[in-house]
Amino acid sequence: PPGTDEAIAVAKVVQFAEKPEFEKFTRIVIDTAPTGHTLRLLTLPSFIALSIDKILKFRSVISQLAGKSKGDLAIEKLQELQRQMDDAQSLFRDNTKTEFVIVGIPTYLSVAESSRLVRALEDEKVFVRHLVVNQILDFESKEEEKIKRFVTSRMKEQESALG
Repeated sequence: PPGTDEAIAVAKVVQFAEKPEFEKFTRIVIDTAPTGHTLRLLTLPSFIALSIDKILKFRSVISQLAGKSKGDLAIEKLQELQRQMDDAQSLFRDNTKTEFVIVGIPTYLSVAESSRLVRALEDEKVFVRHLVVNQILDFESKEEEKIKRFVTSRMKEQESALG
């Protein structure tokens, strides 16, 4: 189902953050997808934890009516996943452990998208301190030949990519 890969990735991040053998690492870097996917990834842990909570409550009601079932191992796995999702929520919002760095390019669309992402991350209480802007052109006027070579090279790349 949609979101399964992301849920597994989030659970893995929590597992890495908890294991003593990974204490020597000071950073875990997650290269996320575009804005919509990233926001879904950040809200996924709370959605999954809430869904599991509903499943467990429903199971509790059924157990009271029908008696114990053999699903205890599955329930334990769900509870562990719920704990990991709660831990992920806390980790993503702990500005002493987590920082979100936005990476974009200097175009109107990218700047608008990055601005939207900053606002959404602030709403989600996710710490943003840095913004990286790639592909900034910085030629001095005396480097006209360098500019021509660069533009020609880019045109050839584009022509090749478009076939």
